[in-house]
Amino acid sequence: QAAVVAAVLLGATPLFAPLPYAVLAAIIAAALVNLVDLELPARLWRSARADFWLWAIAFVGTVLFGVQPGLALAIGSSLALLVVRASRPQSEVLGRLPGTELWRDASRWPCAQQVPAVLVFRFGSPLHFANSEFFCDKIRRAQRRRGARGQPP
Repeated sequence: QAAVVAAVLLGATPLFAPLPYAVLAAIIAAALVNLVDLELPARLWRSARADFWLWAIAFVGTVLFGVQPGLALAIGSSLALLVVRASRPQSEVLGRLPGTELWRDASRWPCAQQVPAVLVFRFGSPLHFANSEFFCDKIRRAQRRRGARGQPP
């Protein structure tokens, strides 16, 4: 395909010169239709809201400010989201599913059995200075919640 495009650009350019700009714009628009995914925003909204908002920021930034400033805004927003996700990762208390060796989130799997006097906790990120306080808070909260249910902390 690239060879065809190169051949057209090199050999057939004089044929496009007399065409009105509206026809040229229609040719370009027809070629770009396959590049646009109109269902993407709806899919992102259903599956990953943060990614939807990144898409929206990139789209609106590009439309309002142009390609380069829109791209810079999108990259900056992505980096900010990366920092937030690294400093506040997902975490949950785990329980073992009866009759298996599988451990699952105890809040989502009511049948998951927690080990008495042991708190099995999954932290979805490497532990480092930026998320250590968040980690400690989550552990303390999980211990308090477990103690409030009459289970040993």
